[in-house]
Amino acid sequence: MAKAAASSRKRKCATFFEEEEQEQQEELFFENQSEEEQEESSRAAEDDEGGSQDGEQPECQSNNKGSINVSLTVPDVLDCDICFEHLTAPVFQCKNGHIACSQCCQLLKNRCPSCRLRIGSIRCRALETILESIRVSCQYTSYGCQETSLLYSQKQHHETTCLYAPCSCPFANCDCQSSANQLPLHFNEKHPDRSGYSFKYDSTFSIKLDRNVECIVIKEKEGGDLFAITKYPNDLFGNDAVVVSRIIGASVQRRHPYKLTARINEADGISTLKIQSFTRNHVSFNSSKGTTPPPAGTFLMIPKDYQDGGCSDLRQVRLALCIHPSI
Repeated sequence: MAKAAASSRKRKCATFFEEEEQEQQEELFFENQSEEEQEESSRAAEDDEGGSQDGEQPECQSNNKGSINVSLTVPDVLDCDICFEHLTAPVFQCKNGHIACSQCCQLLKNRCPSCRLRIGSIRCRALETILESIRVSCQYTSYGCQETSLLYSQKQHHETTCLYAPCSCPFANCDCQSSANQLPLHFNEKHPDRSGYSFKYDSTFSIKLDRNVECIVIKEKEGGDLFAITKYPNDLFGNDAVVVSRIIGASVQRRHPYKLTARINEADGISTLKIQSFTRNHVSFNSSKGTTPPPAGTFLMIPKDYQDGGCSDLRQVRLALCIHPSI
């Protein structure tokens, strides 16, 4: 029995030393492998540095702090659900998570229209952060605008003043659309006989209104602003309405004070018609479709028989116009 016990202790001891030796070998193996990996990593880093010095960049770079491109399939999620305008900070939410801009909160007396809970005291900080981090392009970049990194909250205001907003050609049966800066090239090529007039702000100038002319384009000498003097037929009254309008993008608002006087030479003297008003953006029309003047805005009504000459060849209509800078 003593011999058997001694033999068992020897086997256990041998097994212990064998296991210990195996563990030492494994540790040595992993240490060697770790050293090799470090050497390879060091060589790779040196290669990268060398490539960068030679002007070559790694195939893939990761930057956790860089920007990412995101596409919104439903851009309206960034608009107020009540007034449908672009959301700007501060943005408020009720306890059910419904969103409203600050102006709508005041108009609704801080009562959520969806659930009737109070709204106007809890800020939606997450959405405000998103709005402040989003960068968008002006929708008129295809017409020449260079603004490609606008804050989302600034986009709407910029586009209401962007000089590259497309304008429609004011002449009948012409479908050309271009920015106000490019329209003069179109006028010179397609309508040279009706677009050669120029003027200065705050100065009165004269234009003859021929019977067969529906529109005349005038250009301010210093700033290059374009205006249209358009004659709209009004079959209801049997007269023509003369409208002075600014040729500019539909979303851009520029109002210019002006004074328009029509002097009509007759056999027994001169008749005078006057009007003082503000210009509006030009609205295109097609005479072949019988389009009438736009209901909004001010126009000067000229009796049609004066333009037709009536029974006297002395009857002619001359316009005296003075346009002032926008206010």
